[in-house]
Amino acid sequence: MELENTKIGFIYPISERELLEMKVGGYIGHVLVELQNGNRYRLAYMIQ
Repeated sequence: MELENTKIGFIYPISERELLEMKVGGYIGHVLVELQNGNRYRLAYMIQ
């Protein structure tokens, strides 16, 4: 997969609603990350 044009948006807890809004805004994916302390984050990204 070509990653040169990939831009990482942000990593912080987001809701499902925010995730849908990002998809509308051009973000096409996210990765759910769970840290060792149990906190969960979504890493959202978009490809231009």
